[in-house]
Amino acid sequence: IDAIAGILAGITGYASNVHTAREWPLKEADLPALRVLAGDEDIEAQTVHYPHVEQHDLQIVIEGRVKATTNLDDAMNAQAALVLTKLYAAPAKATLDALGVRAMQTGRIERRMAKEGEAVLGACDITLAVRFLTLCNAPEVLV
Repeated sequence: IDAIAGILAGITGYASNVHTAREWPLKEADLPALRVLAGDEDIEAQTVHYPHVEQHDLQIVIEGRVKATTNLDDAMNAQAALVLTKLYAAPAKATLDALGVRAMQTGRIERRMAKEGEAVLGACDITLAVRFLTLCNAPEVLV
C-alpha cells in the first residue's frame, strides 16, 4: 500500500494529496486527491513444509476524488488515466518488482458522483489485484 501510494505521490499536483487511511478527511481545497487502501485478500499455501510459503492475492482500491464545475466525467477519466499511466510505467514496475510483487492487474474502474462533506465531486475508484508471496510466520515480509 505504501509503495503504491509513494508511486502515485509522484504525479504532478498529488504530492501531498495521496493518503493511506480510510478516514482521511478530504476538503475541496485538497482535490484532486487519492486514497490507497487494502481491500479483500485471498491467501493460499504454496508449500507443505514449515514455515510454508503463502500466495496472497490482495485487492488494492485507489479512491480518486476530483472536483470540476463542468465535464466531471472528463475529470474522472483524466484522473484514472494519470493513475494507471504512473502505476504501469517502467520505474513503478521496477519498484514493485524489487519489493516482491509478482503480478499486478487492473480489475475494475468505477465512476460516480459522490458527496464528501459539503462538496459534490467525482469519485473514480480503481481496483487492482496484486499478487505476492510471504512466509506464514512473516506475513509482512515479501519473498
